[in-house]
Amino acid sequence: MRSIRKRLVLWLLLGLAALWAAAGAGLYYTVRQSELTRLDVQLDKMENPARFYLAHSIREANTPPHLRRQNQERGGRTDGEERGDQRPRRSYRRWLDMFDEDGTSYFQAWDNKRTSRHKSASLGEHDFDYPADLAAGSPRYFDVKLPDGTRLRAKATHFRFPGRGRPGPGDRRPPAGDASPRGTVMLATDSEGMRQTLASLLLGIAGVGVAAAAASVTLIHLALRDGLRPLRKLGERLAEVDASSLGERFASEGLPVEIAPVCDRLNELMARLETSFERERQFSADLAHELRTPVAELRAMAEVALRWPEGADREGAEATLEIAEQMGGIIESLLTLGRYESGQAEVEPQRIGLADFATASWKPFADKAAERDIAVTFDIDPAQTVETDPEMLRLIVGNLFSNAAEYTPEGGAISVGHPNGAVLRVANTAPDLDGAAVDQLFDRFWRADGSRTGGTHCGLGLALARACSEVLSLDLSARLEPPGTLVFDLEEKGAKNV
Repeated sequence: MRSIRKRLVLWLLLGLAALWAAAGAGLYYTVRQSELTRLDVQLDKMENPARFYLAHSIREANTPPHLRRQNQERGGRTDGEERGDQRPRRSYRRWLDMFDEDGTSYFQAWDNKRTSRHKSASLGEHDFDYPADLAAGSPRYFDVKLPDGTRLRAKATHFRFPGRGRPGPGDRRPPAGDASPRGTVMLATDSEGMRQTLASLLLGIAGVGVAAAAASVTLIHLALRDGLRPLRKLGERLAEVDASSLGERFASEGLPVEIAPVCDRLNELMARLETSFERERQFSADLAHELRTPVAELRAMAEVALRWPEGADREGAEATLEIAEQMGGIIESLLTLGRYESGQAEVEPQRIGLADFATASWKPFADKAAERDIAVTFDIDPAQTVETDPEMLRLIVGNLFSNAAEYTPEGGAISVGHPNGAVLRVANTAPDLDGAAVDQLFDRFWRADGSRTGGTHCGLGLALARACSEVLSLDLSARLEPPGTLVFDLEEKGAKNV
């Protein structure tokens, strides 16, 4: 048996897990991007000193020999130093010392011929690979890994070094319009701290997710137990219902809005069951009443035969046979009714001429109608046909004709027709019938004769006719039309006749 509680717990946990995974992934990638941005900003701050240092280094390398000798004669000072400006040399010297001191920053520079000019002592014997496919003015950020396994965040850029004021005799400035890069620098910083931070964050997200899942199971279980309590109470109350308490109803006040419709449907079911049980009780009483008279007659005749055996005659035997046939007819009708209501009958449809079929079905009742001076009219197109099971249709039409011939008063009228949308319509005069009686026409053992003193009818004919119509997917209905005319319509399901 599938459990609603288990399904709800499963779906809620899956939903919460999906939300937590999405939130954790969003947090992880947000922190990761933030850390990468922090490292990239740090690399950006390192770029300008690196470019300055590389430009100064390249200028010194491009200084003509005679100027270099003059500088050496002046004590190794550059032109700027001769003028008392020693800030450039001190700046890049301190910048190089920074790389040598912390050991977590890395630097390597190449000239425009891709010749490595300088690198930081932190690289040791290793060299960075020259960053290929790098456009001038478009720096590129990426991750690199040293041969010893150290992971770094790096930035590579091409640039042109600036001039030094007025051109001197030793300057090697690029020609105007020359956009080729004059140098390449690659800066890197250790990203192991970032990776440890991300690993700790991922572990925290997973740990908190597991703890949240365990807490969610408990909370969901408690919430469902509290939420399903009204349903459990309703089930316990329903378990107490039996045949003697069908008249009671379930109170929907105070129930959750989701369970209130179930309670309303249960009350409707209780009403239908109460009606059905009442109908069955009435059926049992009617059956007992219907059989009591013939059984009493048989008992009386048997007692007379036993007391005066010499007085037995043919009339007594014929009366006994008639009573037995009446009881046999009741039993046969009940068996047939039960078979049709349970859907055990097989339908064998055939094409039937409706006019000839109705005329032939009326013949057994024609004499009785003539004796009572009942006018009978047929208004059916001779070409009209219907495809259905002839035996079941004969049982339906026969019961309608029998009912009309039996209960139409003397001098009344019976009409049989085929209006638009109906398979057959039978109408007869019924001045003494009221609307309440029409509603009971199809009840088993119900008869307009309350004393049940009629001869051949036991009140099962119309109930049997309706059961057969259901098997044939037809609707058999009755209504009372003024002035005092009872109309039976046999029609296709869903059709509406006037």
